[in-house]
Order: sequence, then structure tokens, then C-alpha cells
Amino acid sequence: RASLRLPNLLSIDRPYVTIVSYPSVAHFDNPYLSISRHGATQDEWNGCKFPILTIQGGKTYTLSMFTRIYGSEQPYIEVKRSRSKDMSAPKNSYPNIPSTYGVWKQYTYTFEMEDGYNYLQIFIYLTRNGEAYISEIQLEEGTKATTWKDPDVMDSIERTGIDLTNGTVSVEAANFEIKHNGEKPFVVSKGKALLGGW
Repeated sequence: RASLRLPNLLSIDRPYVTIVSYPSVAHFDNPYLSISRHGATQDEWNGCKFPILTIQGGKTYTLSMFTRIYGSEQPYIEVKRSRSKDMSAPKNSYPNIPSTYGVWKQYTYTFEMEDGYNYLQIFIYLTRNGEAYISEIQLEEGTKATTWKDPDVMDSIERTGIDLTNGTVSVEAANFEIKHNGEKPFVVSKGKALLGGW
């Protein structure tokens, strides 16, 4: 699973594309990508692109996100798959994201990574005018979208030594203590385990 962090977007076409977190608009208080353009007289393709991902070919993947799109203009996604990291000779698909007429809805797109294609890049664009908000973007193996996991929260939990995928706690620290009702029944200090605290 890769929850795609909005602040880590490789490039954002400003001023029409921004990362916003207005609580009254946001989906479950998460920051969202706003693509908002009015008055363009020709196609501009405002949007963003994510860094190139290395993933396993010969498998099925699902891209999911929550979208809030106003009006009938449809943003679209470019899913670019390649055999090489420079993304040359890619296979591309261009699914449209249907309008949600101003309400948040989940959007999913499932696609195959062909054998030998191990590099993926995702772009999200609005061709000319419109207003689209996109939140909780996630890429995962398989055909189902699961609940979004905040990557910053996931990373900080994993840094503490808790493995969220198989539920084990593995601790590697110079000093470690377990507290229970203010007492310290188990402490590791300088490589020695002390039962009953200090």
C-alpha cells in the first residue's frame, strides 16, 4: 500500500493548484488537492504529478481517492507505466473522474501492471476550467480500495517499532520501559533488563 502524500507531490502547477485544509470543505479533516481554474480560453492542463514509483509488474493495482468536483467538467488521471525509470516508451491510460456535483465521493481505478513494467507515474489534471478537490489518494495491490491510512501517522508508528501489518511489537532502543499505573514493572537500561523497575 502506498498512501500518496500531498506535500510530496513532485510538481504542482500553481497558482491554480494548491494543497488546502479548510475544515468546512475537507473530507474527514484531511488536506486536499484543489485544482480550480475559471476563465481559461484554451486547454491548460492544470494539475500535478507524483514521483515515479517502483512497483512489481504482472499484478493488479487499485488507485483510490475521495473527490469533490463541481459542475460538469471532469478532471482525469494519467496512469503511465514503463519498463524503465526514465519512463520512456510508456503505456498510458487516461480515466476520467466523474463529477460529484459538489459532494465527496470515493473514486477508484483498477489497472494491470504488465510483466516487465515496474515503473509507475500518476498525474491528475483538469483540462481547462473547473473545480476539483481530491483527498486521501492511495495506491494498493489488488482490486479493492481499503480504508485510507495517513502515511505520516503510519510512518511515525512504524518508527516506534510497531509493525502494523502483522500486529507485532518489535523494540530496538537503548532505553525502554513499560509503565503501568505510574509504576515501571519492566525496564531495559544499558542492555540490562530490570523487572520491578529501577
